[in-house]
Amino acid sequence: MAKSLKLGVIMYLGMSWFLDDVEISDEEVEEVILEAAQRIKRYGMEIPAIMALESFRPLMYVGGELTRLTLAPFLPFFGSNVDMWGQKLITVFEEKSNVDKLILLLEQMSRGEYEDGSVGDENKPEDSDEKEKVDET
Repeated sequence: MAKSLKLGVIMYLGMSWFLDDVEISDEEVEEVILEAAQRIKRYGMEIPAIMALESFRPLMYVGGELTRLTLAPFLPFFGSNVDMWGQKLITVFEEKSNVDKLILLLEQMSRGEYEDGSVGDENKPEDSDEKEKVDET
């Protein structure tokens, strides 16, 4: 009871940055990674993002903690949606495995292998007659 009251007061005052970590399910982690990749792709920044992520991968945890310390206190001023999205980003990308997933997804998107939830050759025609029809058009 006391823990939920403390959490409610912290969220009411807009001090979610005070919390250590936001509880995120595996499904939410995948959604955050996909949303981040789609936003990067929307601006055509896949290659620069891959280069930056590869360069800073060893420092992701330290960067996440510094972001939590310096940027997170100001997120509530932009609204609760931005605050929660920022907390989720910080929490998700502190883990190197999630950064690796984002890099792989961005690489697939930059090669054109990822389209609307399908990965690889799933959308390509399997029959040679269908391939010829596609080539003719």
